[in-house]
Amino acid sequence: MKLLNGTLLGLALRTDESYGKIEKLEASVGLLEGRNSSTVTDVGSLLNTIEQLKFDLNEPDQELLCNDIEITSIFEEKGEHLIHIVITLAMKLGVKLSENDLVSATWVGRVNVSPQTVPESRPRPIVVRFGRRTLKDQVLMATRDRRGINTEGTGLPAPHCRFYVNE
Repeated sequence: MKLLNGTLLGLALRTDESYGKIEKLEASVGLLEGRNSSTVTDVGSLLNTIEQLKFDLNEPDQELLCNDIEITSIFEEKGEHLIHIVITLAMKLGVKLSENDLVSATWVGRVNVSPQTVPESRPRPIVVRFGRRTLKDQVLMATRDRRGINTEGTGLPAPHCRFYVNE
């Protein structure tokens, strides 16, 4: 009987120790779950911050595009001065520009072969960035007023063709 009582007492002590460990583990799990829910909110706020930063970076780029136009159907020649071509085309449209009015002018896209070797090839467009939006608007209005205008009389090399100006 003494042996049986001693064994039962040992089991009761072990059971109490196990319950104590279980309570500690439950408390730890509760703390971790609390941290996890706050981490989820932290991740959500970080994602919102990232989206806001992307928007903030994209907004100035969109504003800069408001000053851009695209001129198409002008063939490239070696050694040409692109700003001069843009100013000449603007004069043909009836808009007086100077080099100070333009921020940049560049050919965009893949380089095409000359129209003499492959007649059906399309020339690359010219993208022009103006210093002020009002200049861009003047060029676009002049283009609308003079639909069908071509490069004849501008000093650009033949073939003379219609050119197009778009936003």
